Amino acid sequence: MSALIDEQPATLDNSLATLNSQLDELQRSPSALNRKIDCAIDWREVIDTSNDSFIATDASGVILEWNVKAEQLFGWTAEEAVGRQLVDTIFPPSEEAASTGGLKSLLSASSAGKRHELTARRKDLSEIPVEASVSMMRCGSSFVFNAFIHDITQRRQLQVQLTHAQKLESIGQLSAGIAHEINTPTQYVGDNTRFLQESLGDIFTALAAYEKL
Repeated sequence: MSALIDEQPATLDNSLATLNSQLDELQRSPSALNRKIDCAIDWREVIDTSNDSFIATDASGVILEWNVKAEQLFGWTAEEAVGRQLVDTIFPPSEEAASTGGLKSLLSASSAGKRHELTARRKDLSEIPVEASVSMMRCGSSFVFNAFIHDITQRRQLQVQLTHAQKLESIGQLSAGIAHEINTPTQYVGDNTRFLQESLGDIFTALAAYEKL
């Protein structure tokens, strides 16, 4: 009986220690939760104020996040896009089979940190060239793929203009070379013709002077 009484204070002490520990954890939890909420709010502000379209998907390609720039670029609202398959939303129908394979390549660990140039499709079915920068992060037991995407139509147009200008420059150089080759023998013939005219003139003058003798 005495032993049992002696054990009770120790048991109570252990219980109190456990309760205090749990209370401390509960007191800390709101702060930790608030920090997570603050981080989530900051991350949302970064996404929404980004100059690029931001799209997040799960490993199977289902859209999880879709920012304001993505709405402007592709024409789908976030409410419409979230929950859809990425391949059905931004890939052209003509490339659907290739897009599925391209999506698997895009949503893979090897694609993380790389830039990919793709042909994308808007809601109105018009197509645009885009560049996507993909990153991957673990979320629980799965992965989430984040892509920042921007329109590279202007870059492509400048590339076409540069290529056209280079072709025109090459044609100009070729034309100048051909003209030089044509003008060189023409100039040679002209010079010799003038020489003959001058020489014949001298001969005729000499003959006329001889006849007068």
